[in-house]
Amino acid sequence: MIRDNSNKISENRINAKLEVIRLWTEFSKSFAGGKTFAKAFFCSVYNRGHIEVSAWVKKIVPTISPASLMRWGRHIEQKNLARLAGRYGSRRETGMFYTNLLLQDYAQTMISMFPRCNARLILRGISANLQLFRLKQPPSLKTVARFMGDWKAQTKPETERVKRPGRIAQNNFVECQQS
Repeated sequence: MIRDNSNKISENRINAKLEVIRLWTEFSKSFAGGKTFAKAFFCSVYNRGHIEVSAWVKKIVPTISPASLMRWGRHIEQKNLARLAGRYGSRRETGMFYTNLLLQDYAQTMISMFPRCNARLILRGISANLQLFRLKQPPSLKTVARFMGDWKAQTKPETERVKRPGRIAQNNFVECQQS
């Protein structure tokens, strides 16, 4: 599901950049000055909003620079349209927690066993056992918090059941009575 959504986002980015390149091509044909000045002028006019463009294109590509136009044009010339999508999110799930399975398992176990624990407590446990996790230094507090947030978002129903078992049972009881 996430992959499908990211593919759609990438496709939209490609189409938006192609539309900007099409606008640039039309603009450059009618411009009397030099090519370098024309790019700079087009970017300036586009960034100010004086070039009429669809709202979805402006949302995806709010501003441009002459260097971006050159790079996008080169990608099109090389017939490498996939590069227009960019590499947004290409480093996702490549960090310390995703490459060190012991560390990942430790954090997930702590969250499962102690649902109300916070990132500071997990970081304290990691710092006390650096050799066990084969780390030279502990991750930052923000890294631990980000991993906790991602993991809790992926396993929300399970963590809710562990965190508030009475509340879940009460909701199920009410639903049974209503039907």
